[in-house]
Amino acid sequence: MIKNIIFDLGRVIILLKNLDVEVNLSKLFKISLKSSYNLYKKYKRDLVIGNITTKELLAIFNKKYPTSKKINELFKEYKEKWFASDILKMDKELLTYINKLKQQYKTYIFTNTIDANDQYIFNKYKFKKYFLHIFKSHIDHIYKPEVQSYLYVVNKIKAKPGECVFIDDLEENIFGAKKAGLKGIVYKNLSQLTHDLEKIGVKI
Repeated sequence: MIKNIIFDLGRVIILLKNLDVEVNLSKLFKISLKSSYNLYKKYKRDLVIGNITTKELLAIFNKKYPTSKKINELFKEYKEKWFASDILKMDKELLTYINKLKQQYKTYIFTNTIDANDQYIFNKYKFKKYFLHIFKSHIDHIYKPEVQSYLYVVNKIKAKPGECVFIDDLEENIFGAKKAGLKGIVYKNLSQLTHDLEKIGVKI
């Protein structure tokens, strides 16, 4: 029986244009997307699990592709010009549905995120009231789709994997959740989500 419903954040609850870090870094440092990706991929996991900060990543890029700007300037521009422009809005219709779900089920967020998000998304958007807890990869030092990350969340909420369903827009993250013993749903839209949840017994 499902007792806990765990949601991803980006492209599920928050609608985005493109939140790929390497895209924003390529714009910020005026380098090709390939060059940005090749350097970023070496540090991506460390950034997402909080081993390095966004400012430290910017310093790495600035050493490889020097600019005349200081790190604090680059950080501000990254957040305000590129990062912030990617975010469209919260999916209010989905949040209304989640507000109904939480009357009968325990609802959570588990998101791969970085420290810059805390200084923008989590300060700007007020959705904490819909969830018992928000698991952030850079705070909890966990990384989707690694199996251990889902088991960490399940352990923290004092549940069994089979009592949880994880909802994410990426198939690879759902595959990881299923390997950990959770139910999983690839999110496409609200209509599809409600249908798939009903198939596993989640009804409001």
